[in-house]
Amino acid sequence: PAISMIALIAGAELFGLWGALFASPIAGVVQALTVAFWREWKAANPNQFPTGSTVSYDLAVVPVATGDALSAADSPGSTAGSENTRDEPDTDTSIATPKA
Repeated sequence: PAISMIALIAGAELFGLWGALFASPIAGVVQALTVAFWREWKAANPNQFPTGSTVSYDLAVVPVATGDALSAADSPGSTAGSENTRDEPDTDTSIATPKA
């Protein structure tokens, strides 16, 4: 829709009424050809497009215990949460309720 609107405005400004009439269909054909060319290029040259598993963004991954992991860690005699200390107060703000 955005490309169609931009083409309509540009066509009307450059070529008047005829430009406004033919701008959207021409922009649609150009877009379809561009997408087809891009897909063919990507399929023919896979070495230029690495997959997500080979790309590194240097992001830190922080494990979060949810659902069953929390209940297993809180059960008596469980060693699942033994590395967590209970000396610190719960600071998880996603489940915190405001105090009056």
